Amino acid sequence: MAAEDGARRYGRAMNEAFKACAAATGVTQKQLATEVHSSEAGVSRYLNGLRIAPADFLDSFFRFLETHGCGLDDDARRELHDLRREALRTSTADANRIAYLEELTCGLQVRIDELLQMLQDERDQHAHRLQQGSEEADRLLRLLADATGERDLLERRVEELRRAAQDTDLLARQLAEAGEERLRLEAGLGEKERQLQHATDYIRTIEADWERVSAQATALARELQVVRAQVEHLMNPAAPDTAQAVPALVAPGPQERTSQPAPAPGSTPGSAPAPLRTVPAGRAATRLPLAPPPPVRPGAGSSLGRTRALLLVIGLFLLGLGITFAVVQHQDAVADLRAPTCAAADADGDDCVTVEDARVQDRTGARDESAVYQLTVVRASGRLAAYAVDKSVYDNALQGTTVGLKVWKGRVVEIRAGGSSTRFDPIRWTTLWSLLLVWGGAVSLACARLLSRVSRTRTVILAAAFLVWTESLGEVAVDAASGWSAVLATAFWLIALALTMWACMTW
Repeated sequence: MAAEDGARRYGRAMNEAFKACAAATGVTQKQLATEVHSSEAGVSRYLNGLRIAPADFLDSFFRFLETHGCGLDDDARRELHDLRREALRTSTADANRIAYLEELTCGLQVRIDELLQMLQDERDQHAHRLQQGSEEADRLLRLLADATGERDLLERRVEELRRAAQDTDLLARQLAEAGEERLRLEAGLGEKERQLQHATDYIRTIEADWERVSAQATALARELQVVRAQVEHLMNPAAPDTAQAVPALVAPGPQERTSQPAPAPGSTPGSAPAPLRTVPAGRAATRLPLAPPPPVRPGAGSSLGRTRALLLVIGLFLLGLGITFAVVQHQDAVADLRAPTCAAADADGDDCVTVEDARVQDRTGARDESAVYQLTVVRASGRLAAYAVDKSVYDNALQGTTVGLKVWKGRVVEIRAGGSSTRFDPIRWTTLWSLLLVWGGAVSLACARLLSRVSRTRTVILAAAFLVWTESLGEVAVDAASGWSAVLATAFWLIALALTMWACMTW
């Protein structure tokens, strides 16, 4: 009975919709049967509720009504489908129940597919959100690392500022002490000036006394010379005739000083006569002869020439050797500028430059311009090393940063930080030897020039020629690694030395 009620309600609802359309448009069941591709008897049984119309007939029925201008809305269509399913569910016929179960299964499958699609969409969205979350976490970790680095940098800056404040306080105290010391010095300056004026007056008094004593000593020396000449005249009875016109040698009195005449041309030092004056009336004048010049020892000229030649040779030899040492040291100091960079296989080579990175562990330096700035770095080998650098390198090399080291033959010759660099040019023992040799050569040449009668032009020409020889041949000897080149350079150098000695002896 319930099955019949469900089928009748379903058929009645379709029949009411058809009758409304037929009343409005005049369509018949025959037209409906023709358009839905069914028999007129079957359509009548569907509309009277004797059979349950399937879903495809109901969809064709909706299209028929819509074609003739009697289309149903969505609620009416949904209601008819609900009545159809209810009629199938309450039907006692196996075919209707099977159709109901198949339709229910299809609906459930569609729902399951929709739920699976929704689940897949949710899963994709969750994976996307998870990926975004992971990327956001990585970004936050990077931001955290950057913030940590900036915090450490700010802490170092704060520490440097604290040290700078302490240094500023110390400098302020030192400046105050210096101001107090300046006031004390200014207070004592007047007393020092008075003492200086007193000392100046005292010195002038002493100078006046010294001039007076010097005049008296000069007068006594002249008296002594006159007495000595008279004694020699008395001790030498074989003196020349005293009748010759020889001026009297008498010491001048306090009121009879005269200027000493200039010596005659060609006379030697020490042969000039004593100051002359006229003997007063009533006093006998003793005429004294002049002393003969001292004899010249035989061989003195040749000995002096050998001494001059020896000094000249020694001076030129020392100058050439000193300049050669200086050139060798300069070439070694700038050799790294022309050397290539070492490859990975030749990292420890002696003919190439190695570049390595080092981490700054500590940095020390004062705040004035004349301070020495020092960096303590950890090299690639793990060894600590300290270097004195310029202010620009010190400012760029912060603690914890990386600087570049340029290594030449196991020695660090340059350090780079940012766009600044500092070179380390070692002062070797050859620098001191070069200075000492050049100084000794100059002294020897000066002594030879003082003892020599050779003209200044010949001396300069000889020195220049020898220096050119020794310098050029010294360059050949330095560049020659070994073998016959070094032997030939040494032979030429010895020939130049022998020619120079022969020229010195003959001149």
